[in-house]
Amino acid sequence: MRVAIDVRTVTEARSGVGNYVLNLLAGLRRVAPEHEFFLVGQERNLRILAQHLQAGLSHQTALSHESHPWGDLWEHLWLPRVLRRGQVQVAHGPATLIPLSREGFAAVATIHDLVAFLHPQTIPTKYAVYMQWLIKRVVKRAQRIISVSQCTKDDLVRVLGLDPERIAVIHEAAQPGF
Repeated sequence: MRVAIDVRTVTEARSGVGNYVLNLLAGLRRVAPEHEFFLVGQERNLRILAQHLQAGLSHQTALSHESHPWGDLWEHLWLPRVLRRGQVQVAHGPATLIPLSREGFAAVATIHDLVAFLHPQTIPTKYAVYMQWLIKRVVKRAQRIISVSQCTKDDLVRVLGLDPERIAVIHEAAQPGF
């Protein structure tokens, strides 16, 4: 199976989600070597992940995951074409985002939290409103949702009314050095 993974959060200055993606990819390569991983990222992300690149199985974009609104438009309008051309069967959005247009491939989204719904006062108002709008659409379109905790799964069911059967709780593990 060919699985696309958005690796745009993997940067030199590691974030929590960037570490999640880096270690997820390394773990998937170990436990599922029969699968192909099509990596989508900027040149800087793909350079960091050079050891995980497979010939012809990447797509480089100039837009980061934080390039709003242009990066969002690219993700929803152009990326689906790239994934279809790349013969991707499943697209994984490890930082909540998946293409909202996804004809031709299945989609899995990892949801880390629902802070935009539960604690909107802790983030800029425009971002909270946008993330509420986006998350509602992502969870409708994703075939499966990965929740990083039982608490987040419970929030998805309670706040967004999702069927708990569509949500798999997969806890984030400590890095191998720990």
